[in-house]
Amino acid sequence: MRDHIMRRWFSLIVGSGLCLATLWTPALAETVGIEDGVYDAYSCAAEESDQRIEFEKGTATFYGYACKFSNPRSLDGVDGAVLLSGDCNGEGDQWRQGFVLLQTRNGGVSVLTSEWGDHYERCE
Repeated sequence: MRDHIMRRWFSLIVGSGLCLATLWTPALAETVGIEDGVYDAYSCAAEESDQRIEFEKGTATFYGYACKFSNPRSLDGVDGAVLLSGDCNGEGDQWRQGFVLLQTRNGGVSVLTSEWGDHYERCE
């Protein structure tokens, strides 16, 4: 089931024709609905984790790289999900990547790209 959902979201990302003109501002961050903070896919109790994401003011900082989001678009039929473009950099490289983000009912966030997807719990 999870693979089916990920493939469907990937189809939405690829078929959407991303427009990269609008930068994510704090007002748009409210529209996106992802709360700033630290999230971890494995354990918030760990002092360090390569499964940790920090969302702050339209930027997601991952282990070894960061992505500045732009062009938030809602996904029809998936309440709370948003399609974003990410201008990413890390380890000397720069690239553009599509993301689907969804703040989940338990306060966590689901993150999906064309290459991976996972759920992250909110750390206190």
